[in-house]
Amino acid sequence: MERTKYFLHGGATGRETERNKEFFREVVDSIDGDKACILLVYFARERNLWPVLFEEDKRKFQHAGAKTDATKIEVSSQEKDKLTEQLRSANIIFIRGGDTEILHKKMSEIKNLEDLLKGKVIAGSSAGAYIFCTYYYSNNENVVKKGLGILPIKLYAHYDDDQVDNFKRLEETGPDLPSLKVREADFLVQYK
Repeated sequence: MERTKYFLHGGATGRETERNKEFFREVVDSIDGDKACILLVYFARERNLWPVLFEEDKRKFQHAGAKTDATKIEVSSQEKDKLTEQLRSANIIFIRGGDTEILHKKMSEIKNLEDLLKGKVIAGSSAGAYIFCTYYYSNNENVVKKGLGILPIKLYAHYDDDQVDNFKRLEETGPDLPSLKVREADFLVQYK
């Protein structure tokens, strides 16, 4: 059975930190062979920011070791059939954070999403990580919300030590599942 590797990032992948460099390096190193097809998903962000985000993320993946001549890096299509084909052919899918509700709605429209992700490397930052979880804590709204439920976990991104009470609320919501917290510019890995 092919396992999917999920990198769950706490947010702020744009910061120049050693841990963020490690994040991009580990994502690239997780695929077999030299050829990579990296799909960048920006649905949680305003459309006018996509070109800037693309250049930034392309540079980060190339600095992390993605070979320029053996790597295809593209931005996800807004058109559902084309997006489905992109998800099928990519071996790395990177989903930037932003507006979780918009991202959740767009990703929930994809038929058989979990099947399309099987055996791939999935890297999600903040909202991009939240959508895969069963529950997550929305920092913007200060409430616990439901994700797509692909990973049987509860997640708190952008975690800081002064958010202990909010994390406890997340832990107490819904069924007894592992509750994980991840700070900005940090990440953790889950398999399914």
